Amino acid sequence: MKRAFAWALSLLPWSLPFIILFILRAPWVWPGADADWLAQTLGVWSSGHVQHPLAMALLGGIGRWLPPGQTVAGLNLAAVMLGGCTVALLCAAVRTFLKAATQDPRSLPALEPAMRAASLTTAFALLLTPAFLRAGTHVQAQSVDLFLMAGSWLFTLRALASFSPNRVLAASFFLGLTLPEAPTVGVLAIAAWLVLGISAWRSDERFGVKSLIGRWLFPFGLGVTGTFAAAVLLGMAPGGAETVRAAASGFARNWLAGVLSIQQGSWLLISFFGVLPFVLALLLGRDIGNNRRSPAVLFTYVTLVLLVILAVFPIPVSPYVLLDKQWPMANAAVWAAMLAFAAGLTAGGGVLLALGNRTAEGAEESPTVRRLGQWLAWGTVPVLLLMLVLGGSWASIRAWQADTAAAALPKRVADAFLDCAKGGETWLLGEPSLDALLALRLRERQIPVIHFSLAQDHRPDAMIRLRQALMNSGYFAAKPELREQLIRSLDLGMVPFIQDWLRQDAEAGSRFVTIGLPDLWFTGNRYPLPERLWYRGAIDRTHLHKAITTHSTPVYFPALPPQAVLDEAAAPLRLLAERVRRQISFVANNTAFFLADAGQLEQAWEQFAAVYAYDSENISALFNLLELIHGGLHPEKKRWCEGEIRNLLKRLSGKKYQLWTLSQTFGYIRSPQLISALAGQWAMSGQTGAALSGLDLTLAMLDDNTREAFQGAIAALYNVTPGKRQEAVARYRRLLDHAKDDAQRLAYLRSLIRALLQEKNYKEAFQLLEQAEALGGKEALAYDRALCHAAAGETIQAQAALKRCLKSEPKHVEALAMLATLQLEAGDLQTLRTSTLQRLSAAAGTDDHYCVQIIRAQLAEREGRLANARAAYLRAHALNPDVAALRDTILSLDIRLNDRVSAERHARDFLYQDRLHPLSNYVMGSLALQTNDLSRAARYLKAATDPQIEHPLPEAFNDLAEVYRRQGDWNAALATARQAYRLAPNLSVAYETAAAALIAMGRLSEAENELNTADAMAKELRKGQPRDPRLQLTRALLNFHQGKLEQARALLAEVQARVQELDDASRAELKRLTTQMQQDGGNHGTL
Repeated sequence: MKRAFAWALSLLPWSLPFIILFILRAPWVWPGADADWLAQTLGVWSSGHVQHPLAMALLGGIGRWLPPGQTVAGLNLAAVMLGGCTVALLCAAVRTFLKAATQDPRSLPALEPAMRAASLTTAFALLLTPAFLRAGTHVQAQSVDLFLMAGSWLFTLRALASFSPNRVLAASFFLGLTLPEAPTVGVLAIAAWLVLGISAWRSDERFGVKSLIGRWLFPFGLGVTGTFAAAVLLGMAPGGAETVRAAASGFARNWLAGVLSIQQGSWLLISFFGVLPFVLALLLGRDIGNNRRSPAVLFTYVTLVLLVILAVFPIPVSPYVLLDKQWPMANAAVWAAMLAFAAGLTAGGGVLLALGNRTAEGAEESPTVRRLGQWLAWGTVPVLLLMLVLGGSWASIRAWQADTAAAALPKRVADAFLDCAKGGETWLLGEPSLDALLALRLRERQIPVIHFSLAQDHRPDAMIRLRQALMNSGYFAAKPELREQLIRSLDLGMVPFIQDWLRQDAEAGSRFVTIGLPDLWFTGNRYPLPERLWYRGAIDRTHLHKAITTHSTPVYFPALPPQAVLDEAAAPLRLLAERVRRQISFVANNTAFFLADAGQLEQAWEQFAAVYAYDSENISALFNLLELIHGGLHPEKKRWCEGEIRNLLKRLSGKKYQLWTLSQTFGYIRSPQLISALAGQWAMSGQTGAALSGLDLTLAMLDDNTREAFQGAIAALYNVTPGKRQEAVARYRRLLDHAKDDAQRLAYLRSLIRALLQEKNYKEAFQLLEQAEALGGKEALAYDRALCHAAAGETIQAQAALKRCLKSEPKHVEALAMLATLQLEAGDLQTLRTSTLQRLSAAAGTDDHYCVQIIRAQLAEREGRLANARAAYLRAHALNPDVAALRDTILSLDIRLNDRVSAERHARDFLYQDRLHPLSNYVMGSLALQTNDLSRAARYLKAATDPQIEHPLPEAFNDLAEVYRRQGDWNAALATARQAYRLAPNLSVAYETAAAALIAMGRLSEAENELNTADAMAKELRKGQPRDPRLQLTRALLNFHQGKLEQARALLAEVQARVQELDDASRAELKRLTTQMQQDGGNHGTL
């Protein structure tokens, strides 16, 4: 019976963990880092770099084998198995250490009871720690990391117990597997290796430097190198590295970044309550195992007992509480494993102290110290076990109850957001804290939702995935022209893709959904329509008001777990609940905002009050209630509302919010000043559509007296919006008609004159100038007259007007800048450099002024300092991004400097602001053509030659013709090339492109005429320089088809000598023609 009981007791640590973890396993994945990692592991979402590569390889392989609907549940079972194995490995490691450390024959009778106590204590210490329970009951990378760490300790201790090169090699290889997995685990793996070395040096075997290198360092290095090589072979290297060196470099960068990212406080806790007991237990084990007792040994033992008890008992300063509450990102499960190992060794050491009643041979030990050691052991081991069971059980049960109550939240939240797809194919713009949950749930539910996130904008893998979704979309299959346009927009980024879709597709508001970012709808000339947890789009305010006021359930307040439960739940679940509460109150506040905008003030009041009751930190709802009170609604609530705002501001004192950014955190506020400030921010960032919508909302909140001022701001925005200048002119005319006094009339006249000058309507501009001068006086309007004369090309009159202006206003910055420009055009660089530029800088008060930078740039360009000129133009554009002409200037300088990288970067930036900017589209198309990316080149070049463009670029037509030629569309190539040289008769390359198309069509005589024209023009331009090899290649092709093989061979020889000047497509054409001539010999045919 005793043997059976002892056998059952020894088996308990091995079987109990699997049973406990299986019963407590989680129903689904946890949010936060675990969901992010799992989504990347399964290939449904990517964070951009490989994390925990071995765990990804193992669990990812299992997950891809499981059915989509059972993946997470199956992987949770895998986590249970890994957790159980971790407990078993750690128990085996503790037993191995005690067995190796106990070498005195007099201690051997107590060894077996000590190992049983150590195993049992280790198992309970792990299973009663919330951090390990969470790691062992739901899928996460730590499941594999802990398994590897426990295995590395076991192999290391076995190598120490029975020293041999093979065991050292096995231990080092296991440590090498552990190193790349996680920063904390890697640090502890190295620490374990150092402890192994220290223990070896303390052992009876003494060896020198050669033995140290040959038997320890070399096997360790070999094991680590083998690990990296295996990682490359298995495709687990960061960033897809293909070499061992690249993999090692990637692992090192990720590992170091991870170590540096861990909070200092968590390192201190892990060191004091994890590393310290771990190291003390290892170093103390040999003394206790060999029956040595001294005051230092007993003091160390008591210290270990106290550290373990303090660590496992859930008081406010215990490590598990602080790691979860104060530093939730810390690797608490690693700390739990180290503490469990130390607890097991402490319990085993206590049993050896209690039962080891004989003094070690040769040891000088007083009977008092020996008896004290026994009393301490008999007193502390039961206390240690009792405190471990009581404290650990209390903490684990509370954590398990809270986690169980909140465990269903991630799946419920994901399903709630994905309910937006009930109307068919839906494009969902996610939010970083929720994206992984949505991606995982989409994999399980298989519903028609295309999910993407701005957090992945410009990430190659994410952009490829989104482009494939666009190409495979059933919705866009019925709109092929729109799809082609949006592919070009997507090439610029996700935001241009969204904006262009919203602007060009009337149905986009029902197909596209955003979780946050309601401002994004304004940038696409739509209004955000709040709906439950997300936003759809309304075409205008009328449709928005109709949808808001007729919606059956305009506000959605789902129940969340009680706050008392969330306070005890794991940090990821707690943070998810807080994020969902904020999202719900954010959308609900904006619903009430638009209800008020629609005139439903009483209903809006009720909704704002409900928002504040649901989320007591939503200060936007309180401000909105106060605005309604100021408007005359429920004045009796004013004192209550102001008091609540004061109290809330005190509670939020640690969180810094700028007043005008509250709308982006808590929801819109019915304040004209705040909405207009938000509109101003949009305008400064180039989002004029959003700014106009913001000002439109502001107008609805203003009285008649202040509305006029905002009308002027709206007209000014229209004036700088591409394609809206005529609307600006119309608005200024209306404002002029309703001017209340001469001052207002004069202000509107001056604004209208500038708008007309930009439209090149000089005649009316001069007529209005005379009216303005009659109101304000000729001297006061001298600059305006100079502006009109300069725009009309009347330089002498402009200079005379400037002279009058500067006589009355010597520091008039714009007048000085215009004078500098006129001096530059006249070639008077000396006066400009020595006088006018200095006066301009002094008047501006700084060199970092738009006008100063423009003049500096123009002067540098005139003097041939192109790089300096470009830098100044770029600074001027940053200071005033509304000046569209600067974009052409900067791109032209990029081209003249042959700086393709800068040209592409600037073209992207400019297209972000103006999708039809001709030169930017031409640059992007030309660069794509150089890499033979024909479909991409065609999209940009078609935009560059859009019929809406007033002055299209002939070069863009020629490049588009070249695209058609390479695609085999000869008729389109010929027509487009001829359109190019009709726009620019001296564009020789266009005649060559037309000739190449005609050769392919078999119209050789026409092709020869086109080539002769191109030759004649090129001869005038090259001025003695060698002929264009591209033109020679086309002439050789014509000669080949005409049967003039000798002339063709001679031309090909010339081209071959200058092959480095050809682009890739021309080189391929040269190779094809050369091969064809070799094959045909004296015959000629068609290529």
